[in-house]
Amino acid sequence: MVRAFRNFLPVLFAVLLLSSCAAQEYYADVKIVLSENGSAEISGTSNHELFVPGQTQEFTSKQGAIWSLDISAPETFSQIVYEIIFPEGASIEKIVLPGNYRVETNGSQISIIGVAENSQFNAEADYLILPKNFSDYVLPAILLLLFLAAIAAVLYFLVFREKKFLEKESPRETEPAPKKYNKESLTERQLQIIDYLEKKGSAVMQSELQKSLGLPKASLSRNLDSLARKEIISKERKGMSMVVFLKK
Repeated sequence: MVRAFRNFLPVLFAVLLLSSCAAQEYYADVKIVLSENGSAEISGTSNHELFVPGQTQEFTSKQGAIWSLDISAPETFSQIVYEIIFPEGASIEKIVLPGNYRVETNGSQISIIGVAENSQFNAEADYLILPKNFSDYVLPAILLLLFLAAIAAVLYFLVFREKKFLEKESPRETEPAPKKYNKESLTERQLQIIDYLEKKGSAVMQSELQKSLGLPKASLSRNLDSLARKEIISKERKGMSMVVFLKK
């Protein structure tokens, strides 16, 4: 009987060992500090092999400028207490964490503190790390933009003013010369009328012509009609008066 009991002891020990393993509960009270190069510093206590204190590169990966955090433990943890501290200047784009958590900020650094019970430890996050001195570039960038805008405004003003100056100083289209006429075919009074109109350079009232040249009204009227037929001058009625000017 003693011999049979001795043979049963290994079997009993194996059963107890298996029961102990099956009944093992995982727990974690850990702090994970992420650095700019993607490494994670683990501290705290846990009986799960995933959270051995020290540094690891297993939790993070990078694609382009985006870092990804992936902590996956498929076993069930009876209790999870965790704190994840992201690099300074990190901007979180997406996050999935176990249990309840809160977000805290310290300057430009974000930390997340959470708790969970009877849960798997699955933590996922995408984040972008901005330069530490990113804010230092904001003011110089604004000043640079204002400086460039001022230069553009000055150049526009100078170009606009130069354009206006050129338009002002450049000769306008040459006005058509007075209609040529044969002086030999005109009377002395008609030549007087034309000379007066040329010197005035603008339309004049018929009454002004009469007064300035001292011509009789009837004589002036006949000579004006003659010049109009020869298309040297034109006459237009303005109210009760007649306006006379050279044809161009």
